[in-house]
Amino acid sequence: MQTLINEYARAGILQLGRFQQPDGSFHPLSANFLMLPSYPALMRKTAQALVPMLHSTHADRLLTTRAAIPLGAVLAVESDIPLTYPYGEAKDYTIAYTIEGAYDVGHPTTLLIDVLTTPTEAMTLIKQARQVGLVVQQVIAVLALGRWQEPTIGFHALFDFDALVAGLADRLTEELHDQLRKWHTDYLNA
Repeated sequence: MQTLINEYARAGILQLGRFQQPDGSFHPLSANFLMLPSYPALMRKTAQALVPMLHSTHADRLLTTRAAIPLGAVLAVESDIPLTYPYGEAKDYTIAYTIEGAYDVGHPTTLLIDVLTTPTEAMTLIKQARQVGLVVQQVIAVLALGRWQEPTIGFHALFDFDALVAGLADRLTEELHDQLRKWHTDYLNA
């Protein structure tokens, strides 16, 4: 994982600094996995690293968040598991077309997300999937900054905050290391 983390940092996918959030707070870390398609070899390595997690269940469909669609497409090719993804906004009169792809009722499904901050976005998509007949059995994240809190759905992450800090150790001053740790502790306790 350390090699991947360093490659993400070199590509600018992971950045350290002072990043303002929509709520006005500042985070010392930015993770932008939407940049992965600009680095095809790195996206392929990421998908290949995720394949063993995908095969840990008997899921026969892969569902992604909007932000993870490009990575999900590569993961679908690497794993030979069909991809489904959110397309439009749910309408009051039907939810049937909010998830695109070939599926029918009852497919065991794995949800791919790029960064887990809070489970909210994932749970919203899991609810929509359930309404169209996809049964999400596990969630896989590339990076887990927050905690997964749904005990009935499995969760795996390619790397978590501790692995991220270890992977970036050669780029961190002691002060920045302490700031990251404090921010993450405050973030988890908020």
